[in-house]
Amino acid sequence: MAAITNYIILPFLLDKRGKLKPGTAQKAKDCGKAIAAAERMAGQYAGIVVLEEQCDPEQDIFAEPKLIRAIGRVPEEMIEQLAA
Repeated sequence: MAAITNYIILPFLLDKRGKLKPGTAQKAKDCGKAIAAAERMAGQYAGIVVLEEQCDPEQDIFAEPKLIRAIGRVPEEMIEQLAA
């Protein structure tokens, strides 16, 4: 099987102490749909990231995710790690 590209939308919520915590990730069929969905969801969450992930599940190969878009409040350490 050839490599597959996944687009992941990961929202962030604020807990009772005001700390960011990840919500439930969702997949989208393509980059444009992922960005559009994240923008629609933006008012419901403290922040959202859209990630692109290349993988080959048959060979159990998963590349590091690539940051496509960050909206709102997102953990800085996540942005730094994905930008590296």
